[in-house]
Amino acid sequence: QLSDLSQAERAQLLSAVRVIQSEEESSHNCDASNISIQDGRGTTRIVPHMYIHVIPRRAGDFEENDQIYSCIDDWRPKELEPEDPASV
Repeated sequence: QLSDLSQAERAQLLSAVRVIQSEEESSHNCDASNISIQDGRGTTRIVPHMYIHVIPRRAGDFEENDQIYSCIDDWRPKELEPEDPASV
């Protein structure tokens, strides 16, 4: 959990988040981000760990700005198609 990290570890974590935020905004041509930290038993995590969402945003990308939170709650990784062995 975030509370288990030392001050130096928290500073390092936030620095890494800032690097990721900058890269995501640049690669998606965005000028803003939502940063969400999921930490603790009440966050509906399946495996006990803390995680951080960095979501690049653009003005008007949602009709209602707070719709982003239901997208975070509903997000699941995409199923990947099996690789064609001939293409490897």
